[in-house]
Amino acid sequence: MRSLLLVSVLILALGVAFVRGGVGAETAATAELANDNGIVGGSYDAFDSGRSIAVRLSFNPANRPLRIDSIAILLEPQPGSAAVFPVTSRVEAVLNDAPAGGDPLFTAPAARLQVNRRDWYVIPVGFVLPAGGNSLIVSLRSDGFPWEKAPRVLLDNSTNVPTKRNFYGQNFGNWVEHYRFWQPNGAAVGHLMMRVHITTGPEALLTPSPTPTATL
Repeated sequence: MRSLLLVSVLILALGVAFVRGGVGAETAATAELANDNGIVGGSYDAFDSGRSIAVRLSFNPANRPLRIDSIAILLEPQPGSAAVFPVTSRVEAVLNDAPAGGDPLFTAPAARLQVNRRDWYVIPVGFVLPAGGNSLIVSLRSDGFPWEKAPRVLLDNSTNVPTKRNFYGQNFGNWVEHYRFWQPNGAAVGHLMMRVHITTGPEALLTPSPTPTATL
């Protein structure tokens, strides 16, 4: 009887230890980084072959390590636009809160988006951000044929957006900041509706292999 009681006490003690270990274990967190407010207020209709767009997004440095899992962009067809929309995505180095130019931190495999309705289209990335800084910049380049019209990139309805959050360029270069690009009406134009999905914590270091094709 005494032996049976001792075994029961040991099993209970092990169970308590297991539960405590589970409660104290570090877990990964996922989040979405965004500048836009989710309400469509306009569009960028000239995201044609070679044109590039980029957004700078802030995060809490205490959340490192941080993995960029994917980029989401709100697109819709426009008259004459191609149903299959090829894009290349990059993670840019940040210099003075703008794309640094030159070689990127990371280039994801090309993606082909099936843009047949207004929707969020997700492009896999899978890149662990290097240490330093409290913001990141992701960019997209339209890779369609020069004679093809691209889908609309939707903008939110914000006004007087902060500077150095949205950039427009050509072939991942010649970046122009929002207010210069949209002058003289930059204050009336909203954010590019591009977002980033991230994972933080220990699991962020387990970088998945990006999927080469993203379609919806």
